[in-house]
Amino acid sequence: MRKIFQYEDEEMSLRAAIAQRGPRQGAKGPRPPTSPPPEIDPNVPSGSGFMTRSVRTDSGSSLGSSDSSLKYDRHSISPTVIDTSLNGQNPFNNVPWHVMYSIFQNLELRDRIRASMVCKRWNSLLTDGRFPLDDLSVMNIFEYEILNEKMEKNIQSGGKVEFVQLSEIDDLRSIFLHCDAPYAVKIWFSRLDFLEQVLEKLSDCNVKFKSLDIYPYQEYIGLSLVHEYLPDLKCIGMRPHSKDHFFTGMPLGHFPKFRGLSSLTLDSFYLDEKAEFPAGLTTLDWQSRTETTISEFLERLKPLKKLNRLIMSHNHYSALNFLKLLEAIGAWNMPNLQYLAFKLATFHLDGRIRAHFVKMNNILRSLRLLRMELCYGEVMNFLNIMLELTGDELSVVSLTILPRRPEFPLYRIFEMSSEFARRGISLHLGIMQPSSDKEKKENNDQDEYLVEEVHAMGGFYNSFSKVLSVLDVSFLTDEGLLTNLLTPSTFPNLTEVKFIECDAVTDPILFKLAMSCPNLQRLSLLSCHVCTNAGIRQFVEFFHSRKSESLKINWQKDQEHDGRSAVTDFYMDLASNHRSLLDDLSMKSYRKQFRVRVGEQIVIWNEQKTLYIQDFDSYDKNRFLGIVSPPFNVIEDSDSSEEAIRFVAEKTELGKSLDSTLRL
Repeated sequence: MRKIFQYEDEEMSLRAAIAQRGPRQGAKGPRPPTSPPPEIDPNVPSGSGFMTRSVRTDSGSSLGSSDSSLKYDRHSISPTVIDTSLNGQNPFNNVPWHVMYSIFQNLELRDRIRASMVCKRWNSLLTDGRFPLDDLSVMNIFEYEILNEKMEKNIQSGGKVEFVQLSEIDDLRSIFLHCDAPYAVKIWFSRLDFLEQVLEKLSDCNVKFKSLDIYPYQEYIGLSLVHEYLPDLKCIGMRPHSKDHFFTGMPLGHFPKFRGLSSLTLDSFYLDEKAEFPAGLTTLDWQSRTETTISEFLERLKPLKKLNRLIMSHNHYSALNFLKLLEAIGAWNMPNLQYLAFKLATFHLDGRIRAHFVKMNNILRSLRLLRMELCYGEVMNFLNIMLELTGDELSVVSLTILPRRPEFPLYRIFEMSSEFARRGISLHLGIMQPSSDKEKKENNDQDEYLVEEVHAMGGFYNSFSKVLSVLDVSFLTDEGLLTNLLTPSTFPNLTEVKFIECDAVTDPILFKLAMSCPNLQRLSLLSCHVCTNAGIRQFVEFFHSRKSESLKINWQKDQEHDGRSAVTDFYMDLASNHRSLLDDLSMKSYRKQFRVRVGEQIVIWNEQKTLYIQDFDSYDKNRFLGIVSPPFNVIEDSDSSEEAIRFVAEKTELGKSLDSTLRL
């Protein structure tokens, strides 16, 4: 049963991440299927990539079909009639480079490649690395067979990932000339020769990315190839996608010595006896779903004396394993450790050995943030021990719980808040609704938890309201729980609140937030369909009583039936029916064009403070590419470069889990 809960909780955590990043525009219900755009086959020069796409209407009709006749010829875009004062010269030759950049930064990838074919100057401006494709966050590179066979079940339409189908693998060079500064590159492969081809081109084109993720679908990892072509990597992430290794783990027989590797994420990998972690690591994120590898992992931690951030997931900690962990991360061995996180971990600590922990008082004195997310077992006991082992530097404790699980119910957090307040520790609290229907039914019948919560709130609520600084609630349907949590007091230090798909968030809840959180700076309402204009309007009514200089409300929900967004509807309602709330205030409405949609923003302000109400965040401006290699048999048998790159703006049937992984 414990394993079942762990898998469900991991899925729920992933759902919360997807809900923050997935597309949320459009009408309620499932997204309508979309047809792929027609294939367009312009001729392209050897060794150069060229892509295009058709913009499709909702009915499936195609616009801009004239692209099908494009040829690779030099075209002048100067006026037909040349100004004679320029002696017949093209006036674009004299346009300053920074003006050209202002034009080029608005072009999509296919238009950039077209423009780079106009003349040498434009080609140089677009491909010399000074003006890469703007806002490119993640570039995914797939084997054709991986995307079309292995990921077939993870499909959903309307993803934010733009797909590019290559006619030959050498066309990657053309892509990299325009996309040489993504934040992350992710390679999905089953053949080492494909991995090597991609790495070679990344190296040759000097693509300046910060992180490389490799996702092998076979037993061949290819880490030595990564070291050969990219020895100066700073950040690597690895996760096997084979069914044989995702739960049992895949061994790493050798870890190359990268010159400057500082961050490493290993999901379902473990080191063999002779393999060692790079000694210069400052960030390590290790996830293992097998209980047999934790002891060996703890031994490998000891040489990582520069470690600053340590994240461990799915591990089982006995008293002995916990002692080994403390030996590795103690201040005498890791004096710079400031961030320590446990996710989906299980704790079984023998009470007889607790005296050993107490004797190690303050051994984690450099720790500043302790995070525990959806943990099991003796969670309360473990947290108390960790508080004893930390010092005055600890400033934040982040706890994500299922509020009525017996391991760590919500009322226990109320009881611990007095200790947090005494030590000046801020609380980041995350609450998630249990995912299984059986557990939901049990929660509805567990009145004893409600009694304990009410009793604990009576004795510790003043402390709780002072230490709470961040509140993150996902999938909650129990309005009573949320009402009890927010009703009795003010929250002077609460600066950020996020609700994700919470039917428990009603207009009275928003009223309590507007009234009792004077220093609130960020409020996110993502797919919370119960709250209405009346609830959002409370933040306008309490505008003058708010102390924070800026409050940004990210309100994303399904569009109204007439096609207007909720923010637009709120603006019209406020301007038409509640104009008196805007006395001594100024208000403007803006539209921001993103790649896949239009964002709406309302700004209300006076000389002292500002209120933003919008349906987008900084994440919406990011761009995500999916580059797909030609089929393997085409690479082997075809010597023709006639087939051009196909550009697919919205690939039909892209799965939620796939789309999230591509963009995270």
